[in-house]
Amino acid sequence: MTKSYINKFFVMGLLSLIITGCNLFGLELQENYKYDSSTFDPKVDKTVLEYMKSDPALFSSMLEAIKWAEMEEEYNKPNRTYILLTNRALMDEEYLPTNPKIPLGSYFACNKISNPVYNPLDVNTGPATIVPDNWKAYPKEKVKAFLKYHIMLGLNTWKSAPSTQEWFRTAAYVEGLGDSCLICFSVRYDRTTPMGFNNYSATINTSTFSNGPRRGTTNPKYSAIECTNGIVHVLDDYLLPPYMDIIKANNFKVN
Repeated sequence: MTKSYINKFFVMGLLSLIITGCNLFGLELQENYKYDSSTFDPKVDKTVLEYMKSDPALFSSMLEAIKWAEMEEEYNKPNRTYILLTNRALMDEEYLPTNPKIPLGSYFACNKISNPVYNPLDVNTGPATIVPDNWKAYPKEKVKAFLKYHIMLGLNTWKSAPSTQEWFRTAAYVEGLGDSCLICFSVRYDRTTPMGFNNYSATINTSTFSNGPRRGTTNPKYSAIECTNGIVHVLDDYLLPPYMDIIKANNFKVN
């Protein structure tokens, strides 16, 4: 009897004992699972606008903003990187600012409007400012500028992300404008951490400049989704553009 035959006989006997034991104790054998050799495919066979419309639970507020600003066509343009903002980022009533110096919270909560019925002599009219419940509370041009700031020119994903902090133009960018409408975009050189947006500092060499980012860095909820007309990054927080003095003080490269 050869050695290989003995080994085969031993394995078959062992399997028989296992099956018998399972039957004795009333245990069911686990069926072989179907091995799925596929890997995550970031490609989506939809335009960016179609992608948002396919998930209203996540993007209904942004879709309303786009409609109010009459920017539907902007989200069908090619060769763009679209930063899509979730309902949490825009209108979540429970995502409220807790520190006035760091206005983290939904866009509605951080951008209150005047209460049209406010009367300081009548407490029943409510506070002087209130949180709006729809985008029509804001001027159309303001909403348009806000949305355009969240559209980066070109295709920016893991492959193009720099390992150093660099500035990227947005659809709102105007050369020489005081509010530069640039986004600071980078990723760790080893690609072990998520890409970061607006991960710059407003304090440079002990000098504090106009306005810092809302967070030390804002990482995407979902990143590098490839729609048919551009790249998508989904954020749970909106971004604010830095002022020109921060751009100049950082002296970062502008793409």
